[in-house]
Amino acid sequence: MPDAAEARQFSFSAVLVAGGSGSRFASQAGPAGPSEPKQFQPLNGYRLYIWSLSRLYKNVQIGSIVVTVPAYFVDEIRRELEVIFPTSQLSKISVIAGGSTRQESVYKGLSKLSELGKPDFVLVHDAARPFISAKTIEDAIATVTARGACTIATPVSDTLKRVEQDKICQTINREHLFAVQTPQAAPFELLWQCHQEAARLGIGVTDDAAILEHFGHQVVIFAGSNNNIKVTVVDDMRACELLASLYLPDTPL
Repeated sequence: MPDAAEARQFSFSAVLVAGGSGSRFASQAGPAGPSEPKQFQPLNGYRLYIWSLSRLYKNVQIGSIVVTVPAYFVDEIRRELEVIFPTSQLSKISVIAGGSTRQESVYKGLSKLSELGKPDFVLVHDAARPFISAKTIEDAIATVTARGACTIATPVSDTLKRVEQDKICQTINREHLFAVQTPQAAPFELLWQCHQEAARLGIGVTDDAAILEHFGHQVVIFAGSNNNIKVTVVDDMRACELLASLYLPDTPL
């Protein structure tokens, strides 16, 4: 991998995807549950998305960040960021309306970066993963610079079974299985072209590694952490609340 000085020869941007409705989270919370999506729930005194945004913001190599949020949250989030982040540095962060799917939100984020000035490389991260570390971001930058498109991943440790009609019919060999997380990173132009082609063809995928794979591009992995939790259901949020004191600072900046 290149050293930090070599990586600084390139430009990097990030898309933070915070545009989901959190339907599974809301359905588990019940009728008296939260009125806002999971990425806007409080964690350690700040909204969930703030923690991953602050990590990306503090990386000096990332020159611009696009945050995609539900359209009705855009103005509110912009006002919130004016309070948390230094006014002189707010130009680094753009808040835009996301789409109805994660894929569409990333597409819109990449489109915004294209307007701002295409970087050499882009990182895409889910706002529902608040424990992204500075090292993880550095590893993503180093890997994409040296090896091209990449994703963080961890080996699958549980025994996996294929089930039909509630009956186990096969045990899956987990030797070559990995659980993929975010951030994922790629050369900007490559990912942007793949997203445009997928939109044109009506192809739907669940992450950016898959969209690259679909069009025949190699995606490598770099080592992840089991602490890089994604909040999907209420129990995930409870786990984050228990782990916050271990993995989050007192304030985002």
